[in-house]
Amino acid sequence: MYSLKPENVLIDKDGYAKITDFGLSKENVKGNDAKTLCGTPEYLAPEIVDKIGHGKAVDWWSFGCIIYEMITGQPPFTLLPGKKEELFSSIRSCKVNIPNFVTPQCQDLLQKLFVADPAKRLGGGPTDALEIMQHSWFAGVDWNQIINKKIKPPFKPKLASETDVRYVDDMFKEQKIGETPESCFGASLEDSSDWQGFTYSGEKGLLGD
Repeated sequence: MYSLKPENVLIDKDGYAKITDFGLSKENVKGNDAKTLCGTPEYLAPEIVDKIGHGKAVDWWSFGCIIYEMITGQPPFTLLPGKKEELFSSIRSCKVNIPNFVTPQCQDLLQKLFVADPAKRLGGGPTDALEIMQHSWFAGVDWNQIINKKIKPPFKPKLASETDVRYVDDMFKEQKIGETPESCFGASLEDSSDWQGFTYSGEKGLLGD
């Protein structure tokens, strides 16, 4: 949950989208029992900003942000230097300027995703993703064909091997891998019960026994 943003959506060797970076995601979230405030500010749902507890519906808010950005070329909510509170205010009020060139069906989808109340947000009901999959903007989409990779993607990477990284920006390939300070865990790695069954090395990180 809440790993959705453009940087975390990649194209696999078959040309299909893959979601990555689940480092801060939560599994088996029921209701709105998640409390952690983390993520990229521009893609946070109102309930995360207000720290009132959140559930899976935050992903559908972020999904709306991705759709908006892919169509318009910019995120619906933009963080300016020193203006974080203004950003959060816009998120809370769901103030989104949808350009006129966006189709009526897509406008309707975005308006139903950018809803402050997660229970009223499209996808926030008991049927979860099915609400979104059945929206008119996706009319004609054969989801089973997509899941089974039966539809030819518009772009398929030309790779020389499984480890070919030619499509990865040099900025990411040149980044150094750093160590995570123990303070980020809220307790000593040795003392925390969360890490029972693991050993720790400053060079290799957490290793399973």
